[in-house]
Amino acid sequence: MQTRKAIDSFILSRKAANLKPISVSFYSTKLEKFARECPTLPTKPEPIEAFLALIQGPDETKDAYWRTLRAFFDFVSELPDDDSAKKGIGGCPGHKALAGGISLTLSNPKFLPILGTPHSCRSVVILTI
Repeated sequence: MQTRKAIDSFILSRKAANLKPISVSFYSTKLEKFARECPTLPTKPEPIEAFLALIQGPDETKDAYWRTLRAFFDFVSELPDDDSAKKGIGGCPGHKALAGGISLTLSNPKFLPILGTPHSCRSVVILTI
């Protein structure tokens, strides 16, 4: 899946959820840089970690990108895959796969628990180094 297409769907969902325009703009700005670095949606954590390592600035900036990507990938993980849509059944939350078994969600068992737990900005920076 193309990152740009997934981002467009995510931004549209944020607008449909009636988020404030400043929040939608915040997501859009952060994800635009991610789309330039990763034109194809990553299926493993390494490209995401590499992207986060490139972020320059204070801890708050790095934390903002971390939170944005976590919200984005939470959304992507809930998208139905093409096969389930054709069969008329809902996709299984938390697991989406493309043809050939390539997962759209982060599959590294050590990385998945990290996404679901709150962290201080210091922890996030240490994890991305």
